[in-house]
Amino acid sequence: LFFGFWKVLSDLNHIIVLCITLLIPFFYVYRYKEKFHFESFKSTVYWIEKKNFSNINPITSLQDSPVGIESNNIEWEIHQKISHEEFKKLKYYLPTLNFNIVDQLKVRYLLTFLFAISILWALMSDKFNENLYSIIDFEGKKKETILSYTAWIKPPDYTNLFQKEIDLDNVGINNKIKLKVPINSNLKINIVSTNNKLKAILDEKKHNFEKIGEDNYEKNIVIERSKDIFITNNKRIFKKLYFEVIPDVAPTIKFLSQPEVVNSNSIRIISLARDDYRVKNIVLNLTKPDEFKHFIDESIKFNLPLESIDGQRQVKNYFYKNLSSHIWAGYNSILSITVFDDMNQKKTIEKKMKIPARVFSNNLANLVSKLRQDLALQRVSISEAINKLNFIFDENKELGKDLLIKQKFSNVFYELSKLNKIPLQYSSNLYESLWDISVVIEERKSYLTKKEVENIEQSLLDNIKKKNTEKISNNIKQLKEKINSLIKIENQSEYKKFMPELLKGNLQNELEDISNEIADLLNTGQNQELQKKIMQLKQLSDTLKNPKKIDKEEILKTKRQEDIINKLSDLLNKQEQIMQESFNRAANRGMFEQSSEGSGGKSPEKMQDSLRNTLGNIMREIGASENEIPQELGRADRAMRHASRDLENGKPDRASNAQGRAVEMIQRSVNRLRSDLSKSSLQFTRNGKEKNNLNQREFSKIENSENDGSFTGGKIDIYSKPKVQEAKKIVRELYNRYNDEKKSDKEKKYIKRLLNWY
Repeated sequence: LFFGFWKVLSDLNHIIVLCITLLIPFFYVYRYKEKFHFESFKSTVYWIEKKNFSNINPITSLQDSPVGIESNNIEWEIHQKISHEEFKKLKYYLPTLNFNIVDQLKVRYLLTFLFAISILWALMSDKFNENLYSIIDFEGKKKETILSYTAWIKPPDYTNLFQKEIDLDNVGINNKIKLKVPINSNLKINIVSTNNKLKAILDEKKHNFEKIGEDNYEKNIVIERSKDIFITNNKRIFKKLYFEVIPDVAPTIKFLSQPEVVNSNSIRIISLARDDYRVKNIVLNLTKPDEFKHFIDESIKFNLPLESIDGQRQVKNYFYKNLSSHIWAGYNSILSITVFDDMNQKKTIEKKMKIPARVFSNNLANLVSKLRQDLALQRVSISEAINKLNFIFDENKELGKDLLIKQKFSNVFYELSKLNKIPLQYSSNLYESLWDISVVIEERKSYLTKKEVENIEQSLLDNIKKKNTEKISNNIKQLKEKINSLIKIENQSEYKKFMPELLKGNLQNELEDISNEIADLLNTGQNQELQKKIMQLKQLSDTLKNPKKIDKEEILKTKRQEDIINKLSDLLNKQEQIMQESFNRAANRGMFEQSSEGSGGKSPEKMQDSLRNTLGNIMREIGASENEIPQELGRADRAMRHASRDLENGKPDRASNAQGRAVEMIQRSVNRLRSDLSKSSLQFTRNGKEKNNLNQREFSKIENSENDGSFTGGKIDIYSKPKVQEAKKIVRELYNRYNDEKKSDKEKKYIKRLLNWY
């Protein structure tokens, strides 16, 4: 009974076994009925008196009564008193049963012990009531049996975690095993049972299982916090589940580059957001300036793209936006970036900054822009604005000769005439129309071309998002044509003295390089790098459309800096060639052969001395230009001196190491000079041979500050593609020589050291 024996029986068997078990005692009584008899009260009294006395019966005497009416009362009372005194002396006995006569092996003790153990087990396993009830449960096994049970825990989709099965066999009633699950995980329990009274107890409330088929029940529970879940079968608990919720950590965000104004008109930011599971949304806001508190709009809002680094746990964003046309431009605001996760937890970073405003060189353009601003600030009424615009248009007859400007003025007059009050939304067409008047007065001939460039650029960005490679190539072709047209127009403007030099070569080269890189990245699916290149493309286009004025002195200074960088780059190439010569000499010792082209038959010693002299001339040229000489050039000079001495002493292995240090120091100095050049106002280099344009160097400086020339021990990652290919060839040759069985151990050891250096 207490071990649950009855539960293994079903229906008729259950009843048969129970009947047999109950009939056994009755059969035994019936079989030995002749040995059973009833002892009367009188025989029991007689047995007790006989046990105590041999010749008196005190109990029976007390029950006596006098016979006749002439009895002596005094004698009777004495008799009763004596009997009573003897009665007090009685000793009572119980019948003894001698079990040894029929149970010599003491089986009764063993059975009693097993009976106690079964009761204890039933109590400890919380099965006592269930097993006891089973003896009178005649509804049969069909309505009581749980055939199978399964449970799964499915974390929320945003966690990217897989569904996991819970081993219910190891989850009992008394063993309190806590199952750790992410918050808002979905618990699914499936039970196949003939019992339709299954329930789940949550927060002391009972919930029914849903029937999904014949003897098939299911329950879905969302685990939003740590809780205990009990599953009952016909009011009896048969499973207990304990869940501990893993809290969702709030996201974080930081600036990889602080918000800055570039090209005098645009804001550029690089940010990095992180979350333990997934970044759901990133929003950039520019708050409403205090001067525009009467505006309905509270902020300028941008939803940033979610291009992930690590399954959207890390999201790097490249934000670039020209906001100079915004009505709030020129006023202080708070730029904030807020990141949200799927739990709507958020983190915000912010910085105070002024929204960049465009400065017009044309006085009439400035007047219209100022009127637009006064109108938004409610400093003038609509009628006053109409009068001022009429005055500007009438007093400047040349405006009426330009059909485009005339049309723009006409549109603004029409919009103003329809208004009853000043619009208080920055998206109002009136502010956009007034801005167009200022821009078209300023740019005149280039206005339409720049608009076409903007449209093509937007079409290009849309096609990049759609990954339409055919249209992308067509957009790039159109963009290059329009840039050529724009360059021709700009050459006729006030910048004609220096614009051809700045724009003709590098703009087209940079545009073509970035466009090709974007096409390659679309094919490889490198979204992060693609986003970076799109940002560079926007900045390139923005710089073209809004060129910064530069004086001649600044151009000459920049040219001198670029000449020095070019000379150092040429020196770097030659030093690499000599280093390869030294390496070959060290690897082959007596079998040295000239391997670099253009060496002219000179020995490495003479070539190294010549390069050191060239480096000295470059350092003097830098000093003469009133620029600081990078410390790395001094280290490169010392490394070259060591290399010359080692070559003279016949130690090419040590010379190649010194030459490697010289290469690294020259490279760092080039980085430093380029970094200084990027901080100047000139946005494009003049030398078409320099393939790493300034915009790319700016981004490299922002994201990898360790590459700056001022950083000692930094990375060297700005080699051009031909140099990278050459380096790979050298490494392959090193591996081939190292694997050559004919090479000595000493030679292999040296080659291994060179491989480690590379």
